[in-house]
Amino acid sequence: MDENTIALIRESEVCVWDFPELSATRDAQEEFRKVPESGQSTYVPPRAVIDFPEEYSAVPAHIFGCGGLCDWYTGSRQPLMFDMWGKSTEAAYFEFTRLHVDLQDPQSCLKVTSAAPAQLTLRNANSRPSCASYRACGEDTVVAWSDDDNIFCHTGGLSSYSGVNSVTTLLSIKDVGSREFSLCPISGRLCYVDADTCEVRVVDFFPLPPKKP
Repeated sequence: MDENTIALIRESEVCVWDFPELSATRDAQEEFRKVPESGQSTYVPPRAVIDFPEEYSAVPAHIFGCGGLCDWYTGSRQPLMFDMWGKSTEAAYFEFTRLHVDLQDPQSCLKVTSAAPAQLTLRNANSRPSCASYRACGEDTVVAWSDDDNIFCHTGGLSSYSGVNSVTTLLSIKDVGSREFSLCPISGRLCYVDADTCEVRVVDFFPLPPKKP
């Protein structure tokens, strides 16, 4: 989503809607309580449906998700960037394939921008990896991801041409992969939900600033 459009990423296409005009009614809650005379919600067709490019031939059974920049970056006029994550049942790694689409260009098409998908190695080939929303740090993308018992951090462009490509283990803790987590690379702070207590845990990798006297 950016300041003008909403994009829904599906398995084989991206649907794009323009934001509808805002209601002139002052009481927003009352406006949402209204039921159309037909008893059904109004269907708003997408402005555009953009198919995945022919050179992207992912096997649906091996795709387990997609990801992109955190909503904190909403409003950027840059083209929509997102990655499809894929993993075969035998492989001990999963792959990122990056795609771009310019939501403001009516003739835009999805383009694969990673000539060779980046691969991240799993410690357990049977684990199902999970990725948090991406963060930007300078010219690099920072991705926090997990397997069953570890949270990792990948820094780089997630493409074969990236000058930076490093993976660091941030935390090793049982069953952390099934919980929500988020990493801020600017502050060096990792937050995750403890699997046993359901409490939010905070880990700081940078020293905290000194207290003011």
